Amino acid sequence: MRQYMEKSELYNWLSVLYLLFMTDAFSTKYIDILWIWVIIILVAGNAKRVYIMKYEFILCYIRRLLYVFPFFFTLVYIEPFIFNIESIWWLIIGGVIGAFMQIPKLKDWILIWDYDIIKWNQKQDYDYLSSFVMLLCVPIGEEIFYRAFILEQANNVAAGIITSVLLFVLNHFGTKWNTKFRMYDLIVQIVFSIVSCYLYIASKSVFPCIVAHSFYNLPLMIYNIRGYMLCKRKD
Repeated sequence: MRQYMEKSELYNWLSVLYLLFMTDAFSTKYIDILWIWVIIILVAGNAKRVYIMKYEFILCYIRRLLYVFPFFFTLVYIEPFIFNIESIWWLIIGGVIGAFMQIPKLKDWILIWDYDIIKWNQKQDYDYLSSFVMLLCVPIGEEIFYRAFILEQANNVAAGIITSVLLFVLNHFGTKWNTKFRMYDLIVQIVFSIVSCYLYIASKSVFPCIVAHSFYNLPLMIYNIRGYMLCKRKD
């Protein structure tokens, strides 16, 4: 396990300076964003170090939940109205947006879903299941933090969107969970984050954003379900 700070992690810490600047230039509420962001960097960035071979089964779940739970600290600040939904159509729109973002990679996913490919990349059943659990929780936690929390704390819409997009991209680029972050991933995450911000502003609810994020993660959820089922067939 590498002990030094990678360049991608350094970008996360430099974003702390950005949040300090935003606190001085716009609103002291950015301090609330800052302290939760620091916890996210520390916890998610070091989650993979929680490893003991003897207890790998349970630690696999703990590592992945460590990536998720810091986002829920924002519930201390969140007002209940963000969970209201005025129309079911916003949820449908969210689902369409999330599915649309996956269209360019659909052929790749169809290939990856093949059982022969999954067999070639065989993991333990708990690895598939813990990944699936994390993928269920991530859309909820991330959208509450990056959309509802940040946009509500910011007293300027443009500044709030910029902050949301910046931290969203840095979190996915700057943690040790991602070793293959390509230009395509960068563009998709920027576009998705911007669209999700406007979806939250227009719908006045975080639920459409959660649905969009869930649909975007759906191919990977399917991959883990198929992998888990394959493990069970062997048992």
